[in-house]
Amino acid sequence: MLGPRAKYKAQGNPLDLSLNSYYFCDNNTRTTCPSIRSARYAPVADILSLAASYGFGLANNHPFIDGNQRVVFMAMYIFLGLNGHQLIATESEVVTLMLDVAVGALDEAGLEAWLRSHAQPI
Repeated sequence: MLGPRAKYKAQGNPLDLSLNSYYFCDNNTRTTCPSIRSARYAPVADILSLAASYGFGLANNHPFIDGNQRVVFMAMYIFLGLNGHQLIATESEVVTLMLDVAVGALDEAGLEAWLRSHAQPI
């Protein structure tokens, strides 16, 4: 379980956002993240489901005054790109998708399904 002082720290390349490059730090002890990742994500989560979780969470929290849908899409797009996937979609498809997520017409499972149908490994 993650303690109250738990932190994730990246090692190596600061732009490497893959889950394998993180360490768990709590009370000055370090263990590699795969054991934590296994407990929290495996075997049901993969990169596409994590991208959908990030996107849905950001879209529903409205962290910015304006531009939330653009930020949400770019966060998912960049996360997938850094983890070896590309999205193939037209601008109108993306706009429709993000508006549906913003108004609540599309839930997290729907967003994940859309990502699965439009993402391809690089």
